[in-house]
Amino acid sequence: MKGEEVTTHVTLSKALLKKIDNEIDGYYREEKVRKCVTAGYQFLTNATKDLEKTRRQYVKKSELVRMFLVQKTILDSEAFISKTELYKAFTEYCFTEKLPSISPQKFKTKLLQINPHLQTVRRIINGKHLRCWFGLTMDDEEE
Repeated sequence: MKGEEVTTHVTLSKALLKKIDNEIDGYYREEKVRKCVTAGYQFLTNATKDLEKTRRQYVKKSELVRMFLVQKTILDSEAFISKTELYKAFTEYCFTEKLPSISPQKFKTKLLQINPHLQTVRRIINGKHLRCWFGLTMDDEEE
């Protein structure tokens, strides 16, 4: 029998063939479901990250004036600053921090919401009559 090939013929019933076929189909379906679940998980993870990033950006934008005031100004009941100078400092802050700026009117509205005690006064600075915020000044100390 050396060198001779032995072949065995196995006859499978139609029911057994159908069962094997269903199991193979089921395996591929399970693989597809597993891939879909994995892809869905990755999608949800990415969507959650995007949502969190969007939320942080919204908070950052909505608290933009507050962040500027905390980092760049000092409340001082005897001090004053020109409205133009303060808004210019705010736009420069936004530029350096790569944040969107807002209009002068929106800036004024937010500023007064945050610090309702601020008053508008007219002062002569360098021979010019300017509108100023009384009770606020720039923080000259750089971090």
